[in-house]
Amino acid sequence: MKLYKGKKILSICDRGIRMTKEDLIKNLGTIAKSRTSGIFSTYGASYIHFPPFFELMENNYG
Repeated sequence: MKLYKGKKILSICDRGIRMTKEDLIKNLGTIAKSRTSGIFSTYGASYIHFPPFFELMENNYG
């Protein structure tokens, strides 16, 4: 995961594990868990905007 603060983009890279949209939604918490505390402590919760994030997921995995 990488957060581009200036562009307000959260990038999640796949390392070859193919998931369906349902798998991604179901497992997103597990996938992101290891990095979440680092992102929040570095950038603060105000930089994480979930509606655009889910819109991105819908556009790419929908």
